[in-house]
Amino acid sequence: MQQLDQLPIWLIFILTFGITALAFELGFRAGLWRARNQPPEDGKTVGALVGGLLGLLAFMLAFTTGFALNQFINRKSLVIQDANSIGTTYLRTDFLPLDDADAAKTLLREYTDIRIDAASAGDISGIVARTEEIQNELWTIAVRNGNASPDSEVVGLFVDALNTMIDTHAERVTFTQGARVPSLMWALLYGLSIVSFLLAGVQSSYDGKRNLLAMLLFTLGFSAVIVLIVELDRSQQGLLTVSQQALLDL
Repeated sequence: MQQLDQLPIWLIFILTFGITALAFELGFRAGLWRARNQPPEDGKTVGALVGGLLGLLAFMLAFTTGFALNQFINRKSLVIQDANSIGTTYLRTDFLPLDDADAAKTLLREYTDIRIDAASAGDISGIVARTEEIQNELWTIAVRNGNASPDSEVVGLFVDALNTMIDTHAERVTFTQGARVPSLMWALLYGLSIVSFLLAGVQSSYDGKRNLLAMLLFTLGFSAVIVLIVELDRSQQGLLTVSQQALLDL
């Protein structure tokens, strides 16, 4: 689990705001100290550096937001794909003998409930384990009927639908647990932001006046974008969540 996952989203906003505001203030005070202890210098060099760093920071924010948004959209589409594959498998159980059809339908109803519960669960390891148990039970039913009627096309349709359902499960697990914003990207984003806010504070110290409104808006805006990325990355926490309506309808 990533380190950020251990923190609630509201706390990430506060910490981000505090870190960037502190960096700005430290930069401002460092600039004042330098002005008192060294001869005044032209601030154009620092201004150009701040501009370049802020441009790089904006690029990193856009890139990370785009990455998280793309993964969020993939998770949404996979919910619909999951519901469709389960529904198709459920319908094709009618091709099986009555006892196996009833057993498969019971398993698929439980399977659907588990998929819905997984969306709000903190730890999904137990849910994933039970999901795979149900898949194995369904596969046992498919194998038994396939061996009994190796030339049956209708049994083949059930097997094909079950294969698709199992593959969709693997994709959802991958996108939920693995396809996240990498820790290295978070470290780079925060490191670059701290340096940028430090130098922005140094530059603002050249006139000896602290612009609290500009600093407040700057840090609040940056913190809001970071929270947006976190919301997209977690997908089942906060205000932006992947709708499970397709599974609920099923």
